[in-house]
Amino acid sequence: MDIRNSEFQKSCKFFQIFAIYFVEPKRKLVLKSIYGNFSSSRAQEIIISRGKILELLRPDDESGRIDKNSQKKKKEDKKNESTKILILQYNPEKNLFTKIHEETYGKSGCRRIVPGQYIATDPHGRAVMIGAVEQSKFVYILNRDSNAKLLISSPLEAHKSNTIVFDMCGIDVGFDNPMFACLEIDYEDVERELQEDMTADVNAHKLLTYYELDLGLNHVSRKSAEEVLQLLYLFVDSGANLLIPVPGGDDGPGGVLVCAENWIIYHSMDSENDPIRVMLPRRYGYVEEQTLLITSHATHKQKDLFFFLLQSEMGDLYKVSLNYQGDEVHDVIVKYFDTTPVASAMCVLKSGYLFLASEFSNHYLFTFTGIGEDDDSIESKRDTKTFEYFNPRPLRNLKHTDEMYSLAPITDMLVDELLGEETPQLYCLCGRGSRSTLRILKHGLPVTEMASAPVPGQTRGIWVVHENAKDEFHKYIVLSFVDSTMVLSIGESVEEVTGTGFLNDTATVHVALLGDNIFLQVYSKGLRLPVFTFDFVLKKIQHNTIHQNRLIYPGVRVKEWQPPANKKILNCTTNQRQVVISLTGGMIVSFELDNYDNLLELTRKEMNKDVIDLAVAPLSTGTNRARWLGVALNDNTVRILSLDPNSPLELKTTQILPGEGPQGKPSSVLFQYLQTSADIHSSKLFLFVGMQIGSVIRLMIDPNSGNISDKRERLLGSRAVRLCTAFIRGENAVVALSSRTWVTYSYQSRLLTVPLSCEHLDMLSYFSSGQCPEGLVSIARKTLRILVLENLGESFNQFIYPLRYTPRKLVVHPQTKHLIIIESDHKAYTYAQRRELQRAIEETDTNDMAMKDGNSGGNATETNDLSMNEDGNEKLEGDENETKTGKLDETFVVSIFEFEDNEAAFSMALVQFSKFGQEYLLVVGTAMDYQLFPKHISAAHINVYRFVKSKKLELIHKTSVHEIPLAFCPYQGKLLAGIGRILRLYDIGKKQLLKKCENKNFSQMINKLFVDRNRIYVGDMCAGFYYAVYRENAHSISVYADNVISKHVICATSLDYDTLCIGDRFGNINLCRLDLKDDETDETTMAQNKFISYLNAAPKKLTDICQFHVGEMITSVVKCRLMPQGEEVIVYSTLMGSLGVLVPFKTKTVVFIRVHTLLFFYPSYQFIYFALFCSPKTNFRVPGRRESVCYCQKDGTNENMCPLRFGIINLFLKLLYYSPNISYKKHFVLSFV
Repeated sequence: MDIRNSEFQKSCKFFQIFAIYFVEPKRKLVLKSIYGNFSSSRAQEIIISRGKILELLRPDDESGRIDKNSQKKKKEDKKNESTKILILQYNPEKNLFTKIHEETYGKSGCRRIVPGQYIATDPHGRAVMIGAVEQSKFVYILNRDSNAKLLISSPLEAHKSNTIVFDMCGIDVGFDNPMFACLEIDYEDVERELQEDMTADVNAHKLLTYYELDLGLNHVSRKSAEEVLQLLYLFVDSGANLLIPVPGGDDGPGGVLVCAENWIIYHSMDSENDPIRVMLPRRYGYVEEQTLLITSHATHKQKDLFFFLLQSEMGDLYKVSLNYQGDEVHDVIVKYFDTTPVASAMCVLKSGYLFLASEFSNHYLFTFTGIGEDDDSIESKRDTKTFEYFNPRPLRNLKHTDEMYSLAPITDMLVDELLGEETPQLYCLCGRGSRSTLRILKHGLPVTEMASAPVPGQTRGIWVVHENAKDEFHKYIVLSFVDSTMVLSIGESVEEVTGTGFLNDTATVHVALLGDNIFLQVYSKGLRLPVFTFDFVLKKIQHNTIHQNRLIYPGVRVKEWQPPANKKILNCTTNQRQVVISLTGGMIVSFELDNYDNLLELTRKEMNKDVIDLAVAPLSTGTNRARWLGVALNDNTVRILSLDPNSPLELKTTQILPGEGPQGKPSSVLFQYLQTSADIHSSKLFLFVGMQIGSVIRLMIDPNSGNISDKRERLLGSRAVRLCTAFIRGENAVVALSSRTWVTYSYQSRLLTVPLSCEHLDMLSYFSSGQCPEGLVSIARKTLRILVLENLGESFNQFIYPLRYTPRKLVVHPQTKHLIIIESDHKAYTYAQRRELQRAIEETDTNDMAMKDGNSGGNATETNDLSMNEDGNEKLEGDENETKTGKLDETFVVSIFEFEDNEAAFSMALVQFSKFGQEYLLVVGTAMDYQLFPKHISAAHINVYRFVKSKKLELIHKTSVHEIPLAFCPYQGKLLAGIGRILRLYDIGKKQLLKKCENKNFSQMINKLFVDRNRIYVGDMCAGFYYAVYRENAHSISVYADNVISKHVICATSLDYDTLCIGDRFGNINLCRLDLKDDETDETTMAQNKFISYLNAAPKKLTDICQFHVGEMITSVVKCRLMPQGEEVIVYSTLMGSLGVLVPFKTKTVVFIRVHTLLFFYPSYQFIYFALFCSPKTNFRVPGRRESVCYCQKDGTNENMCPLRFGIINLFLKLLYYSPNISYKKHFVLSFV
């Protein structure tokens, strides 16, 4: 077998292009958050930024949960890496953000002197300042015209050379000239001072600078600058990092709070008094020499009241209030408030909620139960001379009401099927410290089972009907068995009822409610209309007129229609006014309700083919008749027939299904109106076709002509597909039953098709009751279950398993399918030490509480459980490292092995040594007394463990090495180890590993190793990848290929024998390939002169064939199949919690169509904006980062394509592909800049 002709390489050989699709953007880290009233004047809403996504969140006052309304921004300023400032406005009607203004202020990309890192607004909305990390600042004036349209001025410069900015904010000065405060440092003075004294403090020249915007002169002046060190009176370190504006004008004294290490300083430029400085309280056990830093803050302001919530890097919340009179502040009170997870952003809403975007793991929503008044919490004031100490406690002023899942940070990931299901799961190591978790992500919406009950016999059908069409909830559940029918009544409980008029001694084909209150039962020998009430009978008797096709028998409670002799009813489909049935032999009969609610037979038609299934379109608003009928025939076609009385059952369109024979046979069809745009009054008619092979085809139907367009197919499972309707959030949805259950629904103007994370369902129907307004009633394994969908809009259902320390690596045992995880933390207590500290604090709290009020101290355990779990491991004074190796299966922890003597694990691998046969040994690389900066270790080892009865680890021996081993890989019954810059081959011995050979010529630090046959792929942390081979005759490891451009490798995987996928620390995914001549395909037999170094590098070079800039540090990449019969894709994870998929396009035609699709959905972008993204001298073949978004998310403004622009784009692409000046063998593909 030629390993160079693998499936993946074939897909990339002719035209290598990849499309990015962000699988799970909603579980990412939240970088920033703001609050306001964006949809209405009384609404309290939050906007969060996840890097590439903006979300609008609204807390529900009734449930206390977060309602996610929109994913894309009352008016808001947004800065981005495209050097543009955007002002967006939320449109509640379309549920999206519309762009009001876009201003370009830079053309050289994201650099340190290009503004965009900081943004500050005037509290009264008159001006906006944006700033760069160094030197540059722009101020924009915001005005409105006579039509209340927002106008933005040209930028006013406020640059200051040789200045580095740490933070900026807008000062509340009432209606005086807008003013901004900046925390800066003049590095010119620092450099001059360091030349004279190398031990000088580089932060000694940090400045608090005020910039004033003169609205009359349209000029920005540097008002004043004072050294923060002088503000602190030389008693405080100059590590100021954060500025918080204080309400001014009629709401407060104005000024700014400067957050520094260990201190809070109030400063006002207009005040003649000295700045007020207050020490931060700190928790017991925190070393005095170690500084405490404020990392996030939130401000609450209302009439005659304002306070600040500040959070330290330990997760402790402080309430800061000012004692002031007029414009003079007399004191600043800093009071311990509560302890929560460390946040990257916080928001306090006027409705009484605190939104906390965690820096690691999930985000939380709290409601205030108090504001810390009149309690005994520790506080510091102006006259406090020493540190005040406190013990973290359970939430007293806050109450947890909801949380949002977040995977950040993902340290490692693998894709494997370990649960015995059809599709693989994603196993992610997430979090930090004691908040670390193992997340098992299963593709599908989470489902909650509300109730279940066994059913007698094998169920063949289930229907749920109202008693009256105007009823809000369903009344009856009808179950059909092989030879009987059961009717269940829905109330406070579900009970069987009799005397309903339904035939109970025969199987039912279909049940529906026609008109207002006409029940229809369809069985193989006829149609029955049971009458439930006496009023219903009177109504029918009053309208008893003779008609040859009318289904009515005067004075009888049941009306019935029977098919012709020797015919049986096979299928039935209905809407509120129409009924269509199919009979044996391929006959179709249609019925319709007249104005008197009499069911009339309209027409019959012979199809000359067996009818597999049929579907009538639902009634659209304001109509009494559907125009189209879909019929699935056994000749592998679906036909659209007319239901118009003038042309009944006339053939309009025929769709030939893909596949031949049984591969192309349909199993079910269904019409449904679905919303695909932001206009809530606009919906499109789709025809869904379920196939016998387990796929579903979605066709768009023209409501006027019946023509078919926009055909899309998706594989759902391995069984024939059954389709049924449902409602989700009040909108139409489609549920497809195969080996897995899938649902197609509209969410935020997009159609989503996701599976349900539940067991296989045999049949299903929509269900609504007082206890369950939107649910599904299903049959699975002879059990009736009522299900509710949760977390709409998400793609994965997750299972969370807590871990003790920060997880580092994850592997799967191939034989036992156990997960093996190594965890380690820097400056952390061991688990046993933490338990001892917890018990000691419990005893202290118990004694204190007993002395105060005689309580038994029952809350002490809660206190320490919360503090340890919420804010992570407490820090130690020394460089302590704690680590453990744990084995987990899918349900519980099998064993835990904790290292001792300050030993930390960094890498591991499962290796089959030749001397141990098929047994797998665990190899772990460790270091002792690890110090981060400067880097230092006292010892490093390679530990080899054996699995005892597949449950415990037994140490075989340790091998000392000179450097931390960061990479291991099995190789021909031996072990390859990357130890610093040395690649070494080991075999196992009785007392230690035996060195066979090594190569010392690698660049910096080997951190990745994997093999394919004889080839060794070596990843260097700073230099990229090397291709090497072990020459057994010479007992040497020779390198014969490396990268041209150095890459800072974080993770990598092999796509085929010659191609690698590499993720680097700067957020790039690279594809590299080695092209060898035919006589060089086997490197083990190559002559020695082929390995001679060329210009101090390898003789062969890897070619960069693709590059994609994700924008987040890539932590892992995996090549896998996400479905059993799916294509191979690349799944990657990032440090911010993103999960993404790269899908190869196999043909040039698909590439051409995809690029056209990209340009079609963004007609407002001129094609001249396309350019190479990262490396302009390399031919990359990856579309821009927004390609998947524009393909999946389109709004109403981009639905119509400009023909002229389309022609220009088409001409440009033809020139791109066919121009003789551009080699079509080395294409580049356009990317958004």
